Amino acid sequence: MVLALGGWGREEFGGESGLSSVEMVGNPNCTLPSLPFPVWGSSAFFTRDHLPLVCGGHHNESGGVFYSPTSCFQFKDRSWQNFSAKLTREEGWTHSVVLPSGTFILGGRNDSKSSEFLPVGQTLAWREGPKIPGPGAIYACTVAISETRFAVIGGKLKTRSLVFDTSSWRWT
Repeated sequence: MVLALGGWGREEFGGESGLSSVEMVGNPNCTLPSLPFPVWGSSAFFTRDHLPLVCGGHHNESGGVFYSPTSCFQFKDRSWQNFSAKLTREEGWTHSVVLPSGTFILGGRNDSKSSEFLPVGQTLAWREGPKIPGPGAIYACTVAISETRFAVIGGKLKTRSLVFDTSSWRWT
């Protein structure tokens, strides 16, 4: 099952709109309620602990609620709630990959060479992840290729790819 952000919300806040609906792809009858306000450029995923999260991105203030680009929302008790673990940096237009050891959020438009890691079972804090070599993960695709490795493909890497191995904590 995949968690997907869908449809541009037409709620206007300060002249901008953003994604506000989330659904579980693979289950056509499961559309989750809209986020409390539009957020765009965020990552949506299920952690290995089966927590649906939406992290980072850009936002506007709405009805006295302010969403920080270091925040994550979790879907719990049939509503979106603030997730206790804050990101270590402002995130936007990132890539996420989930492995048995935990979840990685990679790159982003503002800092394509940094990443964050949330180990399985952890809900208190994201950790700084591995630094991404070369041009980083901007405009790239990220995919798990084994239980311990993931690849960053294309984007500014052009025709190259990078592979990260969580058992050695090294890039090749």
